[in-house]
Amino acid sequence: MTSTDDPRATMVADELLRAPHAELWRRATAAGLAPATGLARDELAALLLQHALDRGERVVTEGVLALLPEGYGFVRQWQLDLAPSAVDAFVSPSQVRVCQLRQGQPVRGELRGPRNGERCFAVASVDEACLPDGVTPPFASRAALVPHTPLLLPDAPPLCRALGERAPWRRGQRVLVRGPGDFAAAPWLAQLGGWLLDVDPSLVVLLCLLDARPEQVAAARAACGPRDVRLVACEFGATAAEQLTTAELVEQVAQRFAEQGRDVVLALDSIEALVRAHQRSRPVSGVWAHPGLDAQALQMARRWLAAARQLDGGGSLTVLAHCSGEGAVGAQLQAELRPFGNSEVALECGDAGELRVDVAATRTRPEAR
Repeated sequence: MTSTDDPRATMVADELLRAPHAELWRRATAAGLAPATGLARDELAALLLQHALDRGERVVTEGVLALLPEGYGFVRQWQLDLAPSAVDAFVSPSQVRVCQLRQGQPVRGELRGPRNGERCFAVASVDEACLPDGVTPPFASRAALVPHTPLLLPDAPPLCRALGERAPWRRGQRVLVRGPGDFAAAPWLAQLGGWLLDVDPSLVVLLCLLDARPEQVAAARAACGPRDVRLVACEFGATAAEQLTTAELVEQVAQRFAEQGRDVVLALDSIEALVRAHQRSRPVSGVWAHPGLDAQALQMARRWLAAARQLDGGGSLTVLAHCSGEGAVGAQLQAELRPFGNSEVALECGDAGELRVDVAATRTRPEAR
């Protein structure tokens, strides 16, 4: 267990990574580390963390556990989109077993430097305060209840109120979102997540962007503002395998929060990108749901939506997924998923270019209201 009353000076890796590259470079230079030119932000942070450890300071890492099939894992950082980095901390198989850690679980612990030929930091001890109290049944073994708690509340912004009137949402439901042809879904989903947090700060809002352009990611981060929307982005330059791994990890993070009794909103942009990543990174099954749409890739999208539920004993997972429906494959994908959605939201551009609800095409199933 990590001591909370340690008198040593404490450095937190997550807080260090919030600083911009120029600030990290300044701090490394001021510490006399003489960093090489061309170092990335995580590499500069790793230099500062190692310097703090060499000085006898206490260093704490906090992030998300990414387990590997071999039984060990690494603590990934939110500030680095949960991608592998120089500040990742190794979690041993014995720590995974003793602490009963699961994929995607939030982990906090004291850090130690590499030793005996190791190439990365390691978690010396896991802070038991970050672990669930008592026995937490796995997400998949929890019974699903009929969702009944409203998600869109009356004092939300105008667009949310319009959605609440036309297509009311409940916590634990599946919502498919589509907009105009050039609809920028990422900033809109980020803004929606911020509105939800303004109304109910107890929510956990996760936003996963796949196959995104850098400017889309920047716009989404700006739309989040100071609100605690946990945004994880995978740009289009990443490999399909990296995008699929990111999506699967974010889905597991959402399930771990729901297991702890939290109400979670998981937003995805987009379903098409998730299916493309699966098709390009996994062997073709040979079974086609539609020309160009592999049945196994379609199953990945169905599994993502199927995670939405109200859990018996507390906690819920609501899934908002952007599905443009463009092209033959997009239209087929939307047709395949529409029967499983509780609500379908269609947005259109108003006369002044603002987004508004398409009343004719927006609906919530009568039994899901």
